[in-house]
Amino acid sequence: MLRTVHTPIGVLQLVAHQGFALAAHFEGQQHGGQVDWAARLAGGALGHSKANEAAMNEAPLSALEAFYDCYFTGAQTTARQQHKQQQYKQQLRHCIDALQAYLPALGTPWQQQVWRLMAQVPYGQSQSYGALAKALGKPTSARAVAHAVARNPFIILWPCHRVLGANGAMTGFAAGLERKAWLLAREHCLQQGINT
Repeated sequence: MLRTVHTPIGVLQLVAHQGFALAAHFEGQQHGGQVDWAARLAGGALGHSKANEAAMNEAPLSALEAFYDCYFTGAQTTARQQHKQQQYKQQLRHCIDALQAYLPALGTPWQQQVWRLMAQVPYGQSQSYGALAKALGKPTSARAVAHAVARNPFIILWPCHRVLGANGAMTGFAAGLERKAWLLAREHCLQQGINT
């Protein structure tokens, strides 16, 4: 089942099946067919579902939508109010925690390792593919890390936009480098407000 969410940088497609969240990507994103795969798994064309499937998928889709609404709306409304900025980050954490029950074990064991580590990159900060490879005990596997990052099924939630090339170079992002730059700038600005 598909739900769309409008954001300042485009329309997100959220996909769920049998009570689990399967993917979240921007429309037109180069996602390696993950949204299409999730739709086929969900039983056909995007946006179509049986009544019981719709009821089963309401909770994971609502949880995903709540996260993205908080991420985009919260950042806009609290960026100038320092006392509310910590509250915003707490709300994001609450939304992420609420989603955990709806996230199945997706991907290969290697991808799962990379995604777990990527999810630990703090809000407003970044990490390189090479640093992630080194942290995984595979310092020569930066390209393998990059391939796993590119297969991330949940854009922003699992923050692939926070992973950069060597020396901080802005490299590959399935949703486009303009969106990656926007996300990093937004998070950096909000983080600076929290730390000052």
